[in-house]
Amino acid sequence: MKTEKFNTMISAFQCDLSLAKEDGINHRLADLDDLIKAKDQNILRDIELLEELEWLLRHGKAEIHLIETD
Repeated sequence: MKTEKFNTMISAFQCDLSLAKEDGINHRLADLDDLIKAKDQNILRDIELLEELEWLLRHGKAEIHLIETD
């Protein structure tokens, strides 16, 4: 069964990490730490989704497939 459940979380973390890599002055990984310490509900929900996805992958309950196109 295809799911979109994790897409926004993956995109958000990818964006955060890419910004920290490319612009470490205005966007830092420490900003994520600050959000976690402040109990930001968006980041905490994304972390829970990431933990769920990791568990599903590790236990063979989910798979990631690449779709080849012409």
